[in-house]
Amino acid sequence: MSLVGVTIQLSAQTTDKLVAYYSFDNDDINDDSGNANHGIAQGNPTFTCGVSGRAIWLDGIDDYVLLLGLDNFFMTTDLTISLYFKSTNSLGTQTIISKREACDDNHAFGINYTPSSFFLNTLASENSSKKAVISEQLDFNSCWQHIVFVRNSFRTKLYLNGKKIGESNTSSRIDLTSGGTLTLGLSPCSSTTENPFAGLIDEVRIYNRALSKEEIRDLYLAPDRIGNRDTLIFLGNSFQAYVPNTCTNSFSWTPFESVSDPNISNPILSPTETTTYTLQMSDPQCLASDTLRVTVIDPADLDCKKVFLPNAFTPNGDGRNEIFRINNPFAIDLISFEIFDRWGSRVFLTNVATEGWDGSFKGQPMNPGVLLYRVRFKCRGVEDVAFGSFSLIR
Repeated sequence: MSLVGVTIQLSAQTTDKLVAYYSFDNDDINDDSGNANHGIAQGNPTFTCGVSGRAIWLDGIDDYVLLLGLDNFFMTTDLTISLYFKSTNSLGTQTIISKREACDDNHAFGINYTPSSFFLNTLASENSSKKAVISEQLDFNSCWQHIVFVRNSFRTKLYLNGKKIGESNTSSRIDLTSGGTLTLGLSPCSSTTENPFAGLIDEVRIYNRALSKEEIRDLYLAPDRIGNRDTLIFLGNSFQAYVPNTCTNSFSWTPFESVSDPNISNPILSPTETTTYTLQMSDPQCLASDTLRVTVIDPADLDCKKVFLPNAFTPNGDGRNEIFRINNPFAIDLISFEIFDRWGSRVFLTNVATEGWDGSFKGQPMNPGVLLYRVRFKCRGVEDVAFGSFSLIR
């Protein structure tokens, strides 16, 4: 038997009601959504390696970008703003994005960041008594931060790296109508309480609707992260780790004893015992880290006489308990794993112990109900059969 590391799967990014998209991949500030809401650079911003393709680099002095044609989306309608940023200067509180006429609470939108404390602050305000404020600390171990601001009716939400970290509600919708221009890297507060942004910004997306948590999760590209998920291997086996999305070329894996080369992104890992690896990725501006836990199983220690399966699963798209599978696949030598509906028709078959069923038949989701399973396997050369029932719940 063998096992390979499970990898991170990236999903397609939604374009439904995408009104502006700035990828910076062509070293410009054109709107890649096709809606011609092009940006105008002020100062002399440059372009460099980004989360996906290229990113824009603002110097923290006089570089900023005006994003034109978007005023109508900052009134009272639902709204989503998604972007990545990477700070390269730890001085003060810096403006990432803003739309306001003055440094006050009148029809003001802004997101700023304080690098020294890792705090991100968001403001959506109609006036001093009607506003949504969210202040949260970001991930110490990440250089690139993915933030998503969502306005859904009277609810304002903030997501970090695919997960919701804050919410603020008001009694009714906040009116953000103002004569200010949506701006990257600068605000009217940049001359008083805030500084211009110093660092990189990438993958700016603006939608005139509130994205779902699943769509927001799909926007996260996992920069500077190990591509393999925590996994299991048999004693004596090895596998290749990798980092799918990074701009750095400085890597350090620890512990290094079972790593083929601890200074590359994709070494061969050959642990002889359960090990948690730490990978540090550094560049002149930042240090990021991630971990990978590898559980090592000695086949001689496994009990192959029983097959364990859950009594229910919920393939409803929330990312949890989506697959009905054998819970101890490494303990048995599988011959076949079958699932039957209530009338005895087979809806799933595999001879791979780690594969499972997603609740569909011929590409269509099956209705909730009770189904049957049959597992034919060998334990130390002796063939056996396990069977039972389980519930599909939606």
